[in-house]
Amino acid sequence: MVEVPTNNKKSPTEVAFFIDTDIEPFCTEGSILLVDTNKPPRAKSKIAYRTLKSPKLHIAVCERATNDSFRTTEDELILKKDLSFLARVVSVIEPE
Repeated sequence: MVEVPTNNKKSPTEVAFFIDTDIEPFCTEGSILLVDTNKPPRAKSKIAYRTLKSPKLHIAVCERATNDSFRTTEDELILKKDLSFLARVVSVIEPE
């Protein structure tokens, strides 16, 4: 994946990722994923994250969040201290 800062003045913290493999069911290979690193996870929002143990980008739907953790709709509990990256998904641009 390639991170490309965007020039969105309303949200200067947006980052674009070129997705080089399918991330089911959220996006397909060749998609561009726009995320905002300043928007915290909230219920029903899509989030992108990486753990300290792996550089792989994960995408999930946040079921609920606290200051220290969040739970996905897959009932997975993620501690924020175990993450190297966390952002809310703003948009997915699928390839034509």
